[in-house]
Amino acid sequence: MEQDLDQLITTADTIYFVCSGNIIRSSFAELYARHLGIDNVSSYGTTYHNKHIHQRSAEKLHEIGVESQVIDNFSPTHLNATAQFTDNDIHIVMTTEHRDKLIAAGVSPNRILKIRELIGDDADVADPYFQNNFDEAYDTIVAAVKQLSSYLS
Repeated sequence: MEQDLDQLITTADTIYFVCSGNIIRSSFAELYARHLGIDNVSSYGTTYHNKHIHQRSAEKLHEIGVESQVIDNFSPTHLNATAQFTDNDIHIVMTTEHRDKLIAAGVSPNRILKIRELIGDDADVADPYFQNNFDEAYDTIVAAVKQLSSYLS
């Protein structure tokens, strides 16, 4: 699996982070990945249409060194508004529900990872908006994105 994961990541055209609204988890993952120097990343939501990154995500990103201008310029997108995907894109989802929505939208299951697979398990990263587990979600995402970065270095 490790070798398959490595090949999947290193051959990706674009790495998409996916959550429900693209204002907390996937936006945080995208901007943190860019902060680490990963350029071929983007993100989108599957369920909710939003206009701004969540304040808690903005604060945490600023705390870990992401520039305010980068955070302020982020604009959430939705699955229906994203560019046409290629066969070499990968979609890193936060939950099984996101995986199922992507498969229903026509994304190959072989091109979908749960973010925690990067750190050795496949549990969901619950939505902090409803669970109030912001720090736990951010810590998990930071660890996973750091591991993603190691695959690409």
